[in-house]
Amino acid sequence: MELGGLSVFEADADTIWVLGGFPRLHWNRPRPQPLDWYAAYLRTTLEQDIPQLGFRVSSVRARTLLTMLAHGQGSTCNLSELGGALGVDYHSVAHLIDIFEGTFLVRRLRPYHANVGKRLVKAPKVYVRDTGLLHALLDMPFTRKALLTHPKAGASFETFCIEQLVMHAQLVDPTAQAFFYRTHDGHEIDLLLRLRGKLIPIEIKLGVTPPSPTRLESCMDQLSLSHGYVVAPTKKRQPLSRRVDFLSLEDLLHHLRIGHASPRAP
Repeated sequence: MELGGLSVFEADADTIWVLGGFPRLHWNRPRPQPLDWYAAYLRTTLEQDIPQLGFRVSSVRARTLLTMLAHGQGSTCNLSELGGALGVDYHSVAHLIDIFEGTFLVRRLRPYHANVGKRLVKAPKVYVRDTGLLHALLDMPFTRKALLTHPKAGASFETFCIEQLVMHAQLVDPTAQAFFYRTHDGHEIDLLLRLRGKLIPIEIKLGVTPPSPTRLESCMDQLSLSHGYVVAPTKKRQPLSRRVDFLSLEDLLHHLRIGHASPRAP
């Protein structure tokens, strides 16, 4: 069983989003400074832990690639472009991303393939999994105010929600899988969660204004899905249409029966 970061049922959701999911940043006394802690964590991981696993890679090159992935957070992965920027071939980039994925630094979200009569994007999307680590790589101050004004705020919130949903889903259903869906004409679903044998379409929006469900419903029609969800930092659940609900992350976890409230740490 994979042990993820802190759950939104163990600590304040906004604080986990801003600081990341590592317990030491929330529960240790005295609490470490996030910027210093992540700098030490990255050094240890890239210079000691990965080499001890038998991988001989340049820690400088690995850090550079990880930073590049952070700046392209949630975008489809073009190995040749990344390799060109690093001065290596795409095989070397693929090898490094494999290592990052195997050591839980990144998540490679694979596209969902279906026979829908449209050209589908085939490249995976890559996310730095922990939002605190993402913010450190982006040199972002660890405050909600700074986060909300950053160009990557939407990608960061998307990462946070994806990690929480996948983590909780796999705790109750070890066979749960996560995908994204995108056609070449611009139709997209941020997260397709296969849970208990059922495919669940989930869009993630940082804004609190309810969006139009039209584009999500169009994708649902292509995939013959009956109900979808838009997750946002809202306190009120409301229907956007007969088939789409607008709700918070915690409400969706409970609705999917994968959220388990537990006592918060002191």
